[in-house]
Amino acid sequence: MMQCVLRKALFCALFVWCGLCSVDQLLAQGTTFEKNGKKGLVRASDNVILVPAKYDDIIVFSNAWLKVKDGGKYGILMPDGTEATAPKYDNIDLYGNGKYEVKLGGKMGILDAQGKELVAPKYDEIIMAQDGRAQVKLNGKMGFVDEKGKELVAPKYDAVLMMKNGRVQITEGGKMGYLDEKGVEIVPAKFDAVKFFSVGATGYAETKLGTKMGLFTATGKQLVPAEYETVKLSANERIEVKNAGKVGFYDMQGNLLIPCKYDAILFAVDGRAQVKAAGKFGAIAPQGAGKEYKEFLAPKYDDVKMAKVVAVATLAGKTSYWTAAGVEYSAVEEPVNNLLRAKRGGKTGFLDMTGKELIPVQYDSLQAFSEGVALAQIGGKWGFLAPDGKEKVALKYDATETMKSGIARVVAAGKWGLVNKDGAEVIAPKYDSLRTFADNISQAKLADKWGFVSADGKELVAPKYDAADAHVEGMARVAVGGKFGYVDKTGAEVITPQYDEADVAFKGGFTNVKLAGKAMIIDLTGKEKK
Repeated sequence: MMQCVLRKALFCALFVWCGLCSVDQLLAQGTTFEKNGKKGLVRASDNVILVPAKYDDIIVFSNAWLKVKDGGKYGILMPDGTEATAPKYDNIDLYGNGKYEVKLGGKMGILDAQGKELVAPKYDEIIMAQDGRAQVKLNGKMGFVDEKGKELVAPKYDAVLMMKNGRVQITEGGKMGYLDEKGVEIVPAKFDAVKFFSVGATGYAETKLGTKMGLFTATGKQLVPAEYETVKLSANERIEVKNAGKVGFYDMQGNLLIPCKYDAILFAVDGRAQVKAAGKFGAIAPQGAGKEYKEFLAPKYDDVKMAKVVAVATLAGKTSYWTAAGVEYSAVEEPVNNLLRAKRGGKTGFLDMTGKELIPVQYDSLQAFSEGVALAQIGGKWGFLAPDGKEKVALKYDATETMKSGIARVVAAGKWGLVNKDGAEVIAPKYDSLRTFADNISQAKLADKWGFVSADGKELVAPKYDAADAHVEGMARVAVGGKFGYVDKTGAEVITPQYDEADVAFKGGFTNVKLAGKAMIIDLTGKEKK
């Protein structure tokens, strides 16, 4: 009511001021005259009739506009005498922003500056806001129209209040809500209080019902119902809620992730969380976007810490390791190449970074992956596994070494052979001994004789020497019948075994030998250096 009284007082002041200005203008160009009991307007300088005598009264109004009366109704004349609005209203008054307030049959409407009807006279009251919109009242209910007179919200609320940010506060049955600037409901009128705030560029509305709090987005999506003692935005795109000292969480889409049943919740970077209840610790894990968290460790442990992929739980001094699927292990190592070696019951396997058993925990020994395969043993038999857990080299050997340069020596039934990382048995186990490969060549022993084999399985020299050394500078020392010589990498006997003594290897293209007590130096061809 006070707002309406102040508005009327302001308009009256404007009316008087504008009227005085208009009087001066009218006196300069003409004056009213009467004919047959009707009034018109004539230009004083030349008696030219500006407005025919057809009105009961002509009243100076605003900016040289005239309010005219005829048959008890009011209209508006423009400064040139043109009828902007025919006399049809019970009253016309200044409204503001160049507009006019009209009344007809006890109802109010609005005309624009040209006399066009923006709002038909159908409301009990119209109250203009600073931004040009207006509250409208009908039968005790409030709505609002935009600056062009379009009814955005029909009168249906107990009260509406235009806000500076464009939103409209609504009240219904003593409860508060909000509409956006277009009249769309963003917060229903069912709360005792609504408070808007922003985090960065995102707006929110905190709601209160009794002592309980809730949360909406500024665009009208309910994120949290008004059921909690406290609601606050948390880190990592979550909303923390509390009731009776217990904490829970919603996601930013309004899905309940964790009910209020824990004393404390500490999130890990991967989304899993340590929880605390009654002084004990447990762990929970997400089950997918928008889904409620699952408890994979009940709060019964003395401590729970989140490691990569697993939760490390301690109870009465005993440590156990748990994946989010609730699978327990006695030990889990730090990840290497995105794989974690896990143990349980004396067996070993590998987990991937999701906690899935990529290689089942069933092996007696399992080494880290090297060159794409992992050396594994079960039941005393060795072989190699691929990253998908399949056997790359069958677990059938009594012993094997780690894969190096794509090959590994194996032993079966006391015999030595060779496999490659593709799973092929390059050399079937048949040698009594097979030394480490160097430059893709190894010395092989069979029936107490030595020869040479290549990494592709070729027998370069059949076992025939009493002894054989590794190649150095392309030559390998061999011995037969107590005499020493040298063979090259192709297996060719470049220097026939003839010397009583010979150094193991060439150095700089030469080596020392002794024959019949004579010491000498020979080159790679066997020629004596003088």
